[in-house]
Amino acid sequence: MSTVWQSTGAEVLIGSHSSPSAPTHSLSKPVKIAAFDLDLTLTVSKTGRIKCEDPDDWTWWHESVPSKLQKTSLEGFQIVIFTNQGRLTTKDGSEAPAAKVFKEKVEAIFCALGVPVTICAACANDNWRKPRTRAWDHFIDGLGRGRMVDLEASYMVGDAAGRPTDHTDDDRHFSMNVGIRLYTPEEYFLGAEPQAWEHKFDPSWHLDEFSTGENSYEIPNNGPILLLLVGLPGSGKTSYYFNTLRTLGYERVAPSSSDCSIDRATDMLKAGKCGVVDDTNGDQASRQKWITISRTCGAQVFAAQMLTPPELCLHNDAVRALGGPQMNWEGRSVYPRVPFWDLVKSFEPPQEVEGLDGIFTVPFKWTGTEEALSTWRKFWV
Repeated sequence: MSTVWQSTGAEVLIGSHSSPSAPTHSLSKPVKIAAFDLDLTLTVSKTGRIKCEDPDDWTWWHESVPSKLQKTSLEGFQIVIFTNQGRLTTKDGSEAPAAKVFKEKVEAIFCALGVPVTICAACANDNWRKPRTRAWDHFIDGLGRGRMVDLEASYMVGDAAGRPTDHTDDDRHFSMNVGIRLYTPEEYFLGAEPQAWEHKFDPSWHLDEFSTGENSYEIPNNGPILLLLVGLPGSGKTSYYFNTLRTLGYERVAPSSSDCSIDRATDMLKAGKCGVVDDTNGDQASRQKWITISRTCGAQVFAAQMLTPPELCLHNDAVRALGGPQMNWEGRSVYPRVPFWDLVKSFEPPQEVEGLDGIFTVPFKWTGTEEALSTWRKFWV
């Protein structure tokens, strides 16, 4: 039987393949799920190309893969593939021509397996993408109302396991987010012993961090003062304003690139108030215009540098954009990865020689409800 593709939008490709010879599963028993990554787990490219340009450019990761999955299906497991895929959507979010090639390749793989299998291919940086769990939730919902999942028996097989040579730990963190075991391809298909691994990133590392820098509460509030927040997207600038600076009487200016914001800051300073520019302000050029405005208005100008590491910024940004309304009360979207790392490369820490009256450092500190903390502590990147 051919693969049936769901009409879910270009952000994810979901296909299901059934087999007339497949065993039937009891609706009264909990569902056992065998989840797999695709590339470098079930298949590899014949040519070594990362971008799939030919639907025949694939072969099994190991010759034992098809027989192992056929045996797994006979044992009563429902087989599903969760894979992160790039280049299958265009910048405007529509399906790219490469998606057609990918679908043809997947259909060939399914036909070679000859067992019921579903694939969820995440094509964008959203909640469908591992280690986020929307794809898992979607698959579970499709099992039928009231069907239970045997998490103890279920498992994930993937090469992104956090080993020293692994490019990432997405599969490891995905399995931890949904509460199932993880096997590497070597362990599952070849019977190899488990290898040592460690998190590439774990948000819990940053729950108890502190800074030896200046205390941010020493920031003066006898205006006119303009305070420039300096930090990457997701570094906590807006939270710092609402949790600390607003209580000191500061008024927020954002975004700093608009003429309206410049006019607002000028009016505040001329009125003797304290204003805070909530933007990246990541280089001397972007800060200089605010320093000039402050001097013209006879105001002091300070910088508050957020000390949040880039990897934690990416995590915070993803949680904010994708963690639900309680995390994203300003309705922000995920900051694109490539521009983010461009900002990291071009970032220039503030210095008093720029004309600043002082620089304060602000360490990352988690604030929020227990429910929000539970969301934040999951693996998002």
